[in-house]
Amino acid sequence: MHDYHPFLAAGVTMKPGSGGIFAVTLNDDLLYTNDGSGYFPTREEIDRALETRLGLAGEA
Repeated sequence: MHDYHPFLAAGVTMKPGSGGIFAVTLNDDLLYTNDGSGYFPTREEIDRALETRLGLAGEA
C-alpha cells in the first residue's frame, strides 16, 4: 500500500451524496461510482484504481 500524500496536493475531500450513491474521484476524474451497481468496493479495489491513475500500479 502506498502513502498517497505526496500525490494529493489538494488533499482529500468527502462530499455528501444521496440515496446511497457515492463516487471516488481524483482531480475531478471519476475512479469509481456505485451508481446503478449497488456494489461497494473494498479498500483494496479503490487503492488499485488510485494507484493506476497515479501511475503507481505494480510498485510496492
